[in-house]
Amino acid sequence: MQMFSNDVVRGVGNIQMCAGQKGGSEAAIHAMRIVFEDNEADAVLLIDASNAFNALNRKASIHNIGRLCPIMYTFVCNLYNVHARLFVIGGKELKSAEGTTQGGPESMAIYALGTIPLLNKIVETQPNQNPIKQVAFADDAIGGGKIISLRKYWDAIVEYGPAFGYHANAEKTWLVVKSLKEGEAEVAFEGTGVRITVEGKRHLGAVIGSMEYKDEFVLSMVEEWVEQIEML
Repeated sequence: MQMFSNDVVRGVGNIQMCAGQKGGSEAAIHAMRIVFEDNEADAVLLIDASNAFNALNRKASIHNIGRLCPIMYTFVCNLYNVHARLFVIGGKELKSAEGTTQGGPESMAIYALGTIPLLNKIVETQPNQNPIKQVAFADDAIGGGKIISLRKYWDAIVEYGPAFGYHANAEKTWLVVKSLKEGEAEVAFEGTGVRITVEGKRHLGAVIGSMEYKDEFVLSMVEEWVEQIEML
């Protein structure tokens, strides 16, 4: 994978941050923190997907990799054109026909490249005025901006995601909204199953939300560190 790393990063651009960029998760969380703290933004939508790596549309991903990162195309074809045989207790056999092989050094790069066309498609559905700003880290898609634009963002994920093997999980998706916009958010996302909070939510090892929520998060980590040091 070292031979392809620079080409993969160029292929995913600055949207999908899991493709080998140094400090990718930190960049993603700080980018959305800045977006959320902007006076023009109403909320941040933290989207999670169900069984994302295993459900990735393999045929579409191979096709897209051939265009986004051609140098990697033959390598990926050799890995995934033939379905892997999986053996389970009892003598049964399953064929791995979708997704990426978990634990493989190539898995994250393939997933990143495979989801770029979906993320680009979502951008095309955004309104000309006040479009959302988005970033992703693997199956965690994050968008920030106006509530009406975030609802379009959610609808686009739900509509176009399944074709790429990305199935948004509303129960694990959170809308972190500023307190003055809570009522508008509840109306806009009614019936979607998306959860709404004005406090904050942990994401990618950090938090997005109110200063009080951040202080509580940091305090809980400090208390845990103190407990561990005292035990040591």
